[in-house]
Amino acid sequence: LAAQRVELKRTSNTAGKVEVLLRTGKLEMILGHFRQAEKSYVDAIAVQSELRRDERDFWLIPHVQLAMLYQLEERFGRAERILDDGFADIEQTRAVLAEHNAGLGMHADDLRVVAFTTMTLFQMKAWTYFGQGRFDEARRVAREVLAYLETERTLTSPTITDVRILLGRIEDSTDPGSSAARRHFQTAVERDLSSDLMRAIAQFEFARHLLLTGNDVAAE
Repeated sequence: LAAQRVELKRTSNTAGKVEVLLRTGKLEMILGHFRQAEKSYVDAIAVQSELRRDERDFWLIPHVQLAMLYQLEERFGRAERILDDGFADIEQTRAVLAEHNAGLGMHADDLRVVAFTTMTLFQMKAWTYFGQGRFDEARRVAREVLAYLETERTLTSPTITDVRILLGRIEDSTDPGSSAARRHFQTAVERDLSSDLMRAIAQFEFARHLLLTGNDVAAE
């Protein structure tokens, strides 16, 4: 963390500062310094706003990191508001890149990344709705994200697993132990292309689902 703070002071490149601030915020969250992490993420959003939209690294999404922090603290209203800000920001970026693409025949890859970034914001929005108990809205948004990710499979396998887990959690919240929830969890567990971590999380969630059905042996 001290090294990241030194690097931040030495970094003159604006895009580089965003990355360092996000790394700093992540470390502060790990240490439990939530208010310092919040400041790092807010600063990252402010620094990113200084960049031209066609110069941004679209894989860096400070709004998502800040919303994740608020979700951990169960401050779901604030998470929703910051995600709405992220949607507005990415939409302006998409419009600028679309104009460039139409006029110069470039930025097609950037437009694709912007679309994926938008789905990441939607994914976080669905989890926020879930945390608020707004299950119908969470289900609708999660299904839209899943439909997109199942079509655009590049670099999305762990994300698909996460959305499947969310859909299973939603179904168990509205109909505990339902067959619909079971299908989502089974699919999440069986995904070959997901990361080891996401498969482990999926197995944990499937076990929790099995407990709801009274199948303690299978859960164990």
